[in-house]
Amino acid sequence: MRPRDGAGRTGGLVHRLQPFVVGRDQMTVYISSHAGMDTGGPEALVQLALALWSHHRDVKLFPTGIHARFAHLYPDILHIPHGRPHDWANETVILPEVELQKCGHYRRATAYCFYLSTNIGSTPSRCKPIAHNRVISRMLGGACIVRPYITPHIVSYCRQARRNATDRSLVLVDNDSPPHVCSKGLVVKGFSHGRLLDLYAHARAVMDWRFVGSERMPIEAVLCGARLYTSNTASPNCATGEDFALPEESFIAHEDLVDDQYLRKSPSMAGMIDAFEHLNASTMLRDALACGLGRLGRVGRLERLGRLERLGRQW
Repeated sequence: MRPRDGAGRTGGLVHRLQPFVVGRDQMTVYISSHAGMDTGGPEALVQLALALWSHHRDVKLFPTGIHARFAHLYPDILHIPHGRPHDWANETVILPEVELQKCGHYRRATAYCFYLSTNIGSTPSRCKPIAHNRVISRMLGGACIVRPYITPHIVSYCRQARRNATDRSLVLVDNDSPPHVCSKGLVVKGFSHGRLLDLYAHARAVMDWRFVGSERMPIEAVLCGARLYTSNTASPNCATGEDFALPEESFIAHEDLVDDQYLRKSPSMAGMIDAFEHLNASTMLRDALACGLGRLGRVGRLERLGRLERLGRQW
């Protein structure tokens, strides 16, 4: 059931495309990806960089450094040059929300802050907010949304895991859940991603008491066949948003109600699986363009979008 070697190296459909020679009228996009860190936020920024780069963007990353896992899953990230913005008028700068205070450094460039968690704070007037799901968008007053995606080879692996009849006895718990919730299962912390795939295939349930973003571990577990349980009283919780399409049975009002009997319920995950399986590099590119993150080249724009979508269906 493990992904084929070839599948792991592709990482996603955008990485099979070649960049276009940028014309004078196009923006240079600088993305503060922090791709040397193997966490969900940098992975979303790596995906955004590749989506824009594959469609004729003049893209540069900063600071330097690419984590080995990203280099393996997204090999074309190694072709994107590194460089820091000059604060010129033809530059777009994209920062994660942990660098919110740096928005004020850019006076001429167009600066965006990509919010990858519910850690909102205040948005400086020089920085345009971008959310990655609907709950965070509402927290930002209706900010534009750019949705990251689950790596295609993991989606493929999880489809197979759902079809296979395995011993599903594990309950996985996100490590930032309350102590009582953590006591009800295996706390997920410090596992390699390969080991996580094995755990997903044997999980009957996954608990994350409060989603601070569209967190990859519980989403991947659901795609592989686990049932998700979360709080409907802890706030803010991104899992209460329309992006997750969760049924009422998935929500628990108080942590003291979490017991083995409750976790035997079988809420349908069909809506959530459908929502996240259909996100890919093509949808991320469309979201980014709708948010104003650059312009496609005029020649062959529709044809190239069509090619991206066809590759997406193949994956």
